[in-house]
Amino acid sequence: MTKRKEIRYVTLPDPEEIKELEKKFVGRRITLTVMPGDPQPVLPGTQGECVGIDALGQLLMKWDTGSTLNLIPGVDLFNLNEKEE
Repeated sequence: MTKRKEIRYVTLPDPEEIKELEKKFVGRRITLTVMPGDPQPVLPGTQGECVGIDALGQLLMKWDTGSTLNLIPGVDLFNLNEKEE
């Protein structure tokens, strides 16, 4: 008997959810804890700035290392740095 693959559907965030993510993350400094499952992840402890949110709700990042690999909330683990006054 052939084993069937599970099909997973992605639920896109609505415009209000995108706005909330923008308020919370854009312009904030973030420290990565871990990026599981990525074949070429940003290294744990790397810091960067969130520069935007895409239509999937991913955080568009500009890492201090020069990388621009997105963060996926709920998959990647990270911390918001304290706001600089």
